[in-house]
Amino acid sequence: MKLKLLTSALCRSRAHCMTCRELSDRGKQFRASISDVYDVEGDDWLCPQGVDWIAAPDRPEPPKRQPPTAEQVAEAEALAAEQAQHRAIDICRACEHARSVKALGVTLTFCGSPLWPSSDHKTCGCLMDVKARIPGMSCPQGKW
Repeated sequence: MKLKLLTSALCRSRAHCMTCRELSDRGKQFRASISDVYDVEGDDWLCPQGVDWIAAPDRPEPPKRQPPTAEQVAEAEALAAEQAQHRAIDICRACEHARSVKALGVTLTFCGSPLWPSSDHKTCGCLMDVKARIPGMSCPQGKW
């Protein structure tokens, strides 16, 4: 037994009237799918709400999204790596173990004592501006 279209939420909401009343292939397909479930036959039945037919041309298909090119993927990966490096350096500079050394007008940030790891392995002594840029490196505190 098929459902009554007129009393259905699909019809009463009037949300699909534009598609349903189109004379295009899209409209016909929509009406045909409705006739499988509701008490209407075929794809040319009158609207239970009294909406007239709409002579709309077929809408073009939306453009298909192209997969990213190898160049775009490489750019995205490089950007992500650069952002991760900046985050790591910012975390290091804010750390209680950070030691800044100014040399030749440049401030260098070390993890603990420069080039000398701690015996408890809380610091590594590395130059953080360099270490953060090397893939696979990590903070001895697990902060990045």
